[in-house]
Amino acid sequence: MSSELIAALPAIHSTFIGLGAAIYCSYVAYVYQRFHVVSDNYDLAVKDLKESSTIEKWTSYKESDHLFVNDLGELDWRSAHSFLNDAVRLGLNPSDEKIVQLYEGVWRILSLLFVSYPMNGIYHTVNDGSISDSHEQKKLAHFTRERVEEVRKRLRYLPWFFSTFESQLRDLSRRYVLSKQNEEVKRQARDFPHLGAEGERMLRAQPAYFDYERILFSYKDNIAYSWQKVFPRLDNSVESYDKCVENFPLKKRSLFLIGLFIYLLLFGVVAPLLLEDLYSRQVLNYYSWVGYGFVVITFAPYVWGAVAMWRWVSVSRLK
Repeated sequence: MSSELIAALPAIHSTFIGLGAAIYCSYVAYVYQRFHVVSDNYDLAVKDLKESSTIEKWTSYKESDHLFVNDLGELDWRSAHSFLNDAVRLGLNPSDEKIVQLYEGVWRILSLLFVSYPMNGIYHTVNDGSISDSHEQKKLAHFTRERVEEVRKRLRYLPWFFSTFESQLRDLSRRYVLSKQNEEVKRQARDFPHLGAEGERMLRAQPAYFDYERILFSYKDNIAYSWQKVFPRLDNSVESYDKCVENFPLKKRSLFLIGLFIYLLLFGVVAPLLLEDLYSRQVLNYYSWVGYGFVVITFAPYVWGAVAMWRWVSVSRLK
């Protein structure tokens, strides 16, 4: 004897599965569109940060870099922060060597700031071996909230640093020029002792090859632009991206729904078809509780889904 109840289950569940698949495909299309917009905004923000962080002012590797660079060639911000604070406190009579070390350290830190994680600028020069490949790969990783906060910490501090210690930095730049002149005079006096005082006067009268004060303060413009124009877009885009991922966990929901469809196909369509065939050929004896059991185990997911939807609507902001 066949069961009309079991015989009806495949058609019912096939209809529900088809309806659910159609609804979910519409949901996927909506989420994909949202992701596309958010992802494009994120990519543009990261690209803008990269372009604003890629600058030509770059100094070669220095032996003193171990003071604020870790083994990966990555800027150690805590050490760099301490070095910057020391650089603007020269004291009364610093030596030429100390002035050169401080100026070039500040220059190096500002250069590394843009091309070192968490920033994503690139080098205009060939990597001299001080920067590891793993660090370069790390810079390509996704911008998380933690990484954005690290960028914020640095970009927020440096405009204040430049505005607060502008006079000290300009003084350091001028003293650096004099120190380099003193260094060159000593070298010329050692290599060409016959030049005498007149030669020293001519050397000191020559202008510096570079405007070291302008070089140092040109970083200020890059930092101000990155902080005022680029960072807000990056911050907003990362926040929107993370919210989209959090609110629409597409992969997790898709895997769950695929598992649910497989469950319903097995127990709501395939198993009832097989049982109905066996009953019709009187291979198995029919028991009413079997039909009721299949109704319970195959309709339970619909009841659970309806309850979950009711709870979601009750706590949502819908009016």
